[in-house]
Amino acid sequence: MSYRQSNVVTGHHGVDLVADLYPQSSTEKPSVILLHGGGQNRHAWAKTARTIHAAGHHVVAYDARGHGDSSWDPAGRYETEDLAYDLLAVRER
Repeated sequence: MSYRQSNVVTGHHGVDLVADLYPQSSTEKPSVILLHGGGQNRHAWAKTARTIHAAGHHVVAYDARGHGDSSWDPAGRYETEDLAYDLLAVRER
């Protein structure tokens, strides 16, 4: 059984990103960040996240800005650069 916790990460320009974390106490294996496609959300990865977590990895699946439970950017910033900075914010968390 996987242990999942939901968190809010502050992304680029202050956008709230909702992430499901499947933490591991060991750092022997690399962390895995799962990114969904357009029109989807982090729940598309739930089964995969549990499988990867069971193999000993720390896993993060998050909703991209404007998707799922994450907030919209009021200024309409959805460029690739914004998404990349969001990913960096999630990684640093």
